[in-house]
Amino acid sequence: MATVSVRISAEAHTALRQLAAEQRKSIGEVLNAAVAAYQREQIWQQAEAAYASLRADHEAWAEWQREINLFDSTAADGLDAFPYDLGTKGPDTNASTR
Repeated sequence: MATVSVRISAEAHTALRQLAAEQRKSIGEVLNAAVAAYQREQIWQQAEAAYASLRADHEAWAEWQREINLFDSTAADGLDAFPYDLGTKGPDTNASTR
């Protein structure tokens, strides 16, 4: 894997060293995880901003809700319930032990 040098503050380097030591990882691994977390955060913030913008436009929001309702109706497969009672334990309730 190719590497590059990045200038960071002394405080950030100290924090990275401490995190790396606590997690028994390299500074690079901690930094890679931090970048990935930041990217995920940015994606969610962009999605939230897009939804806020959509909600602010009442006509567009109503259209979106109509479209969502259309997709929700496609999940109806005609089955009202399972043909058997799973109870609280799940499908292995009556399974024989081996």
